Amino acid sequence: MKKIYKISLSLIILVGIIAISLPSLLTLAGLHPKFNGDTFNLDGKRALIIATNHGVLNKPGETSGKPTGLFLSELSIPYYDFKKSNIQVEIASIKGGNIPLEPLPYFIETEEDKNFFLNIVKHAEFEEIKDAAHMVAGDKNNAFQATIYSFLHKHN
Repeated sequence: MKKIYKISLSLIILVGIIAISLPSLLTLAGLHPKFNGDTFNLDGKRALIIATNHGVLNKPGETSGKPTGLFLSELSIPYYDFKKSNIQVEIASIKGGNIPLEPLPYFIETEEDKNFFLNIVKHAEFEEIKDAAHMVAGDKNNAFQATIYSFLHKHN
């Protein structure tokens, strides 16, 4: 029984290490590399970024399925590359309306993702919630209470 416990614990630690180092490993592999090349002045030019409206993976005719959407970096990286070149950028969705974001709690985020969010939601503030974990209705939320009270106190 102890051997199974040790193997399980080792696997959990290994998965944790991989999860923490994955963004750096993906960058080294060439995914979302930092571009340090020349920029161009394309003042007066316009670009249209068209993103998906598709928020559910399903078969034709079905209305339910696995949630899906756009990985923010698929939009934020070209958006800022265009903006660096003085291009006027418009963002649209195929059917108009909302652009669903990928619901996975993915931890691969770029500086462009952070900037994009903060530019859209200029009043956003972030608080670190120590010991936060997945919660469902009825769970005790003590990990969140202190942070919420602190945040509210700061703004009263």
